[in-house]
Amino acid sequence: MDSNKKKLGAVVVMTDITEIKKTEKALKLSSERIILATDGANLGLWNWNTDTGEVICNNNAKVMFGIPTDLAIIHQDRLRKALHPDDLERTAKVIEDALENHRDYDAEFRSLWTDGSIHWISAKGRGYYDSAGKPCRMEGVCFDISEFKHKESELEKSISLLNAINDGTSNLVCIKDKKGQVIFANPAMIRFVGKSEEEIIGRSDVDIVGSLEQSAKIAENDRIVMKSGVTHLFEESGDSLSGRWNMLFSKTPFRDSHGNVIGVIGIGTDITRLKETEDKVQKLLKEKELLLKEVHHRTQNNINIISSLLELHALSTSSQFAIDALKDAKM
Repeated sequence: MDSNKKKLGAVVVMTDITEIKKTEKALKLSSERIILATDGANLGLWNWNTDTGEVICNNNAKVMFGIPTDLAIIHQDRLRKALHPDDLERTAKVIEDALENHRDYDAEFRSLWTDGSIHWISAKGRGYYDSAGKPCRMEGVCFDISEFKHKESELEKSISLLNAINDGTSNLVCIKDKKGQVIFANPAMIRFVGKSEEEIIGRSDVDIVGSLEQSAKIAENDRIVMKSGVTHLFEESGDSLSGRWNMLFSKTPFRDSHGNVIGVIGIGTDITRLKETEDKVQKLLKEKELLLKEVHHRTQNNINIISSLLELHALSTSSQFAIDALKDAKM
């Protein structure tokens, strides 16, 4: 404009925003990739303003806590109410400790939905602080680990059951690697061997049994099982300080997660008394056979003597009736 405020023209100022647009495009692309990755992995993202108590999180995180996805901003009190009452105090202490000591936050807790269902969550985060060291926000991720916790619980029950069976059974249970070294022995096996667990684990048959002949036979049976890949029954015997022992072992291949044979599992039943009983029965049968032979021999001798007496008596009598009767008696 001139001095009379008459428009004379226009001033145009231009700024090159090419780089800004490129940055915006890159940020948008990066954001889309993050969303795709988090949705694909069912990963929850959250950002907590420790001053205002407001929490911004993605839909995955909201679903884990049973919170409607249409809520843009959630207050920390709403999240606390979503936690299982038994986990609330413990989780709060973990967060407090992480912020006070500038440590990463790592916790597992349960969320209690309005329908009464319980869901396990694993949350990890990191605090951010102002120039004075005061926490101003914390952000991180969370995962739904309900399925893992369920499987973990089932596994613990199975292990507890197996331990109860393992501790209570009188059967010997032993696991050896391909080198023949013991990697597991149950209490019954330890009692039978008469050594401590430390003296058994990592040792071979010859170290435990003490006899080269016995250990060689046991090792050969193990090799048969590992080579064939199928279960075999073996009757194994030996001598110990307490006397002769006999075991019926069911041996099966010990495999890794890929199905490769890496050793052998042996479950043994003590048949020492059974074998002793069998030996006694065999001895009695032999004695019975000898007795029957002796009785038969003596009976035959007596019959021969009686027959001879009958013949002599027949020669000494003149009665035809008596002679005929004696002949019939011999027949």
